[in-house]
Amino acid sequence: MAYEAGPSDGASAAQRSVSPCLAAHLSERENVSMTRSAVNLDDLTPEEQLDLLEEIWDRLSQHPVGIPLSDAQRSELDRRLDALETDVRAGRPLGRPWAEVRERLKSR
Repeated sequence: MAYEAGPSDGASAAQRSVSPCLAAHLSERENVSMTRSAVNLDDLTPEEQLDLLEEIWDRLSQHPVGIPLSDAQRSELDRRLDALETDVRAGRPLGRPWAEVRERLKSR
């Protein structure tokens, strides 16, 4: 699987908004005839893969409306929002105390 770094607009990989470790890797693979630079994920270290994942997540989170959701995901989000609103209206605290979370985990 390859990572598409973005359009080649004459800027070097280091000048694009990619993490430093990926920029070095991309600069080795740039090809003038290509419109995008590709990175083979198998060539990345675990740290570089995590950097890439973080970069993708950051880009996606800039425009969350554009992220498609399945009907099941939309239903689950609606259910959680309804439960949150119910808790707020009832004056219940948001979240669970750590002591309660630890006890639930110990009982598993």
